[in-house]
Amino acid sequence: MAGGGPGDQGTSVPQVVTPQQVPPWLRRLAAAVIETTSVWVNQLGAIGPDDRRGRRFGAFGKGSIIAFPTGSIYNERWIRIGSETMIGPHVSLTAGMALLLTAAAHAVGWPVVAGGSAGVTDALLVELGRLGGTVETGRWVRRLDDLPSAEAVLLDVAPGSLPDLVGPTLPDAYRRAIGRFRHGPGVCKIDWALSGPVPWAAEACRSAATVHLGGTVAEVAESEGAVWAGRHPARPYSIVVQPGVVDPSRARPPNETLWAYCHVPSGSDRDMTAAVEAQIERFAPGFGELVLARSTVTAVGMAHHNPNNVGGDIGGGAATVLQTLSRPVLRWNPYRLPVDRVYLCSSSTPPGAGVHGMCGVAAARTVLHDRFGGPPPFAR
Repeated sequence: MAGGGPGDQGTSVPQVVTPQQVPPWLRRLAAAVIETTSVWVNQLGAIGPDDRRGRRFGAFGKGSIIAFPTGSIYNERWIRIGSETMIGPHVSLTAGMALLLTAAAHAVGWPVVAGGSAGVTDALLVELGRLGGTVETGRWVRRLDDLPSAEAVLLDVAPGSLPDLVGPTLPDAYRRAIGRFRHGPGVCKIDWALSGPVPWAAEACRSAATVHLGGTVAEVAESEGAVWAGRHPARPYSIVVQPGVVDPSRARPPNETLWAYCHVPSGSDRDMTAAVEAQIERFAPGFGELVLARSTVTAVGMAHHNPNNVGGDIGGGAATVLQTLSRPVLRWNPYRLPVDRVYLCSSSTPPGAGVHGMCGVAAARTVLHDRFGGPPPFAR
């Protein structure tokens, strides 16, 4: 052990320089260097059709890219990527998901609910009432003790809320496991009322219910890469939905409805309306003149409206390979909590967000098996 007394002259205290002490010109220079280097690294690490890794795929269309940093990729030879396609950073790829989505499209299509998605909720409520069930709203449930006695309790919540909800009966090992669960970026969503249809320059966009709006492949890669790096993109990659293309009941002609969202860093309170509208205006000149009204919800607003959207993440958690296999923890049946009669049915369980309702279906089958003598939940 080394040490010294008050008179020891061999010890020095390092001086720490804070960012505020760095001259402004040097901070600007450093920021420019870091941003330029980040763009260069992202472009260098991306996978394209002419790269060595790109040639392993079953097909890799011209102008397509897998942005850096890439996620885990399995069974490349069975994966076929079309032309002008951008796959964002940290996204894991496997042939299974493509087959699932393709099969779903051929089996039932990708429908839009006539009159709005609330129609699904209304139909479920009617069926629940027919079966003798009731719904109570407008009351926060902060502990399981707030609920009446039941044969089973299904929680449609984010994993992080389980310790407070369940209380001390939740085992410490499970608490630690869900403490490692990661959430993805937040979103900023905008709704518009328009005086007419969006005047897309590209004819094909005028008949598409959903438009993935991003500009060039490089712009899309930079936008998503910036979000994962904690920055707000200047030209955000946006999902734009015009339901009136297939559902005229959404607005009285010639008016139209439109909504869009873009990714932002988790917990962001930035309003991205101007940036998203500028993106739409790039590809639909005159769009701004059609806007009658708009409503914006930031990522913070998403989380405030529904605390399960942690940081504005509407997907129930990052879709990494690890969290696909262990969502929210590694268990044979992730819907069954290690607490008697308590189950998890949110999109933080397999198969995750985007496969609407299937998390709840698997959780319900587990309950039917455990509590009511039904068949095994994963039986064919």
